[in-house]
Amino acid sequence: MKRAKVSAIVAALIWLDGCASTNVIINSSAVTPMTHQPERGSVSRTVGLLRRLVILPARIEFSPSDPKRCFDTCDWDRLRLEVAQKVPSYLAEWRGYEVVVLDPLLPDHASVEVPTASLDDFAGQLAAFAEQLSSEPPSEQLANAVREIANRLWVDGIVVIRGSVAVTSWAEAGLGLALAASGYGLLAALPIQMVRIGSKFEAYIFETGAGRLVWASVHSSSGNPFAQPPSANNVITELLDPIEPALPAVMTRAIKPPQE
Repeated sequence: MKRAKVSAIVAALIWLDGCASTNVIINSSAVTPMTHQPERGSVSRTVGLLRRLVILPARIEFSPSDPKRCFDTCDWDRLRLEVAQKVPSYLAEWRGYEVVVLDPLLPDHASVEVPTASLDDFAGQLAAFAEQLSSEPPSEQLANAVREIANRLWVDGIVVIRGSVAVTSWAEAGLGLALAASGYGLLAALPIQMVRIGSKFEAYIFETGAGRLVWASVHSSSGNPFAQPPSANNVITELLDPIEPALPAVMTRAIKPPQE
């Protein structure tokens, strides 16, 4: 089956234009920083009070997991790296946060040991808890790990990024071609599994003092089943754009870490 032949047929299929949306689903009005005390009369902020953030390694699932099975070109390693780069750069350069990066994909990442778990496992556990959108603190084990990271890195919040990206595989493209050629019509050429095509990214921020989830944003998109993988620059910009700017450092009074 030649790519040109498959592309010519699928290009003729009737499909709704792709759509994308970003929704802030949690924005707590009660947020307490650890590293500073806002000066009296400073500008009003909610999550922006957590001006010093640590960013955990992003958790991203890809389908198909093997890039060689993608109908079109997909480079999952590059996309993962670009997400890791874009999150801290956007928060720091466009929203004024101080960021500490723990992702080993970046050369200037910090290192910290997490009690009872690897850093990757901890990121997964915190992401799984965040999905519940609970206003309560996580389990005592997770809460202790949050406090441990906060004390060692002296940060006000923890950023968790979770994502999923699904593109059409060669097998699905072949099935679509076979159905289209069978006389069942255009709709039959779009197998049910193609509905999953698209991407979804979530950003969660926990305050380190109480360990609570205080901010959450979700960016999801769907569209042409033969569209290329999403741009990390566009996805992360849309995902984090709703977050308010950090409280300026000149409007704060620094608090020294406990060990000093």
